[in-house]
Amino acid sequence: MMFKKEYRIISWIKKHTLLSIGIVVLLGGIAVFAKQSDADIVSEQAGTAKPVSLISLSEIQENQVVAVASGEVESLEQVTLSSEVFGTVSRVYVGIGDTVKAGQLLVQFKANDRAAQYTQTQADYENALASKTSLLAQIDAAYANHDKLKINAQSSITSAEAALRTAENNLQHIVDTGSNVIVDNAYADLVETLRGVENTTVDLLVVADSILGIDNQFSNDSYEDVLGVLRPGSFANAEQQYQLAQQAKISFGIEMNTISSAQSQAVIDTASQIGKSILSNYATLFSSLTTVLDNTPPIGGLTQTTLTSLITSVNAGRTEVTTQQSALTNAVQAISTAKQSFTSQQIAYDTAVQNLSDAKAKATADIAASEAGLKQLEATLASQDANIKRARGAMAGVSAELAKAAVRSPISGKIANIAVKQGEIVSNGVVVADVVNTKGLQVAAYVLAEALLSLSVGGDVLVEGKPVGHILRIAPSINTNTKKVEVVVSIDDTEESQFVVGQFVNIQMLATAEETASAALLVPLSAVKITAQSHSVFVVEDGHTVSVSIETGNLIGDKIEILSGIDGYDAIVSSVRGIEEGDAVSILE
Repeated sequence: MMFKKEYRIISWIKKHTLLSIGIVVLLGGIAVFAKQSDADIVSEQAGTAKPVSLISLSEIQENQVVAVASGEVESLEQVTLSSEVFGTVSRVYVGIGDTVKAGQLLVQFKANDRAAQYTQTQADYENALASKTSLLAQIDAAYANHDKLKINAQSSITSAEAALRTAENNLQHIVDTGSNVIVDNAYADLVETLRGVENTTVDLLVVADSILGIDNQFSNDSYEDVLGVLRPGSFANAEQQYQLAQQAKISFGIEMNTISSAQSQAVIDTASQIGKSILSNYATLFSSLTTVLDNTPPIGGLTQTTLTSLITSVNAGRTEVTTQQSALTNAVQAISTAKQSFTSQQIAYDTAVQNLSDAKAKATADIAASEAGLKQLEATLASQDANIKRARGAMAGVSAELAKAAVRSPISGKIANIAVKQGEIVSNGVVVADVVNTKGLQVAAYVLAEALLSLSVGGDVLVEGKPVGHILRIAPSINTNTKKVEVVVSIDDTEESQFVVGQFVNIQMLATAEETASAALLVPLSAVKITAQSHSVFVVEDGHTVSVSIETGNLIGDKIEILSGIDGYDAIVSSVRGIEEGDAVSILE
């Protein structure tokens, strides 16, 4: 059906071509006229509307400027370094604008004489330390010897006391019993000594026979032919001495079979004489054996090892004979001493008393002398400590003088001034360099006391319109000269800061987040219309200005506080110049 209708319209247009063209032209003219009329209306409205810009009250509220001021940029840390010596500049290590670290060397003065003096004082100090170390070792050794001395002294006294008790008991026993038990004990000891002599004669004869091969004919078959070959007759002499010693041993053995401590003293005395005789025979025998071995080379079946072993056994035998002779002599002497009876005991007692007294006196004197030596060493140590302190002080003094020749920066920062040159002679107290810490800049400014209600330490600050600062300190009182309160602002973006020390800058202090809600709104003075009757601002409603009466507060720089009257509005006209209420306005982007 739609197709048929469209076909009929097309057929009609073909039949009435002229009429159709006229209708199209008429409709086009009507449309053009209507469009031109709308454009004329818009043009007329645009020509009468005043262009204005708006200020966002919420943005002002968020970035509330409560105080404006200006001040000079200065460093948190900056130092002026002066020369502490009179001398020649040997080298300048930095230039203006160089970045330096704390402790870095800036300028060096010639100080060869001080360096040599420091080396000497350092050597003196080290020598003093070495002397003290040596002295401490002496003191340690002295204390060890002192302790050992006390132990030995006490041991001597204890031994002397024990000897005195023994002598006193022996003397008392003779007095009480009338018998000399000491003599009996001495004879009993002699019998035991004779038993030892008897055992020795048996053992040593076996040793001699192992070399000579007389009773044990096979013991020396491997080397018998070379014994004493270098001295003919020595071997035969040794065999003869062996026979004599063997006969003496047999006789002594018979005698010892009847000997005991119960025998009479005369029988025991006889046995001791026989013992001395047989030991003499054995001494001769082993001396002859030594002669034989000394004249026997390690040849044939006799190795050096075997020869050395035989010599060792003979030497041991000779030593044993000597030992037994000494023991027998001492035992006989002990009997002689014991027979002195009461007199000897009295003498022994008196001697023990004197020995104890001497031991105590010696101990006291030795300990006193040792303690005096220790005190002397301690006094020397104190003197040595004083020497070390003096040497350390001298070294520190020279070191301090040497340090004055090197001008170092106490802070990290940049070189603001270098006032000396290499080779220049500089007097003491002359300025050498200025160092500024550019990573810590601040501005000291003064604000009205009323602004402090909305300021606090840490609050944001705009420096030359940029949010790069915070409030560092707020003075607790008004400055008597400016009648304002000093506020110190830190500049935080010091890594690539456009600010330099000495530059004067404008700063705007923002209210803290806690104070923003309650603080008065600070708007440009150009946004407020002030008359004698009222103060007002303009808002835009339906493309026209509407006047809103407000209550204003303090005038701060080029801004004024709005205390009340604009609640519920989000934006106001930024400039009231040439604006009246009801004016048609267009809002500029």
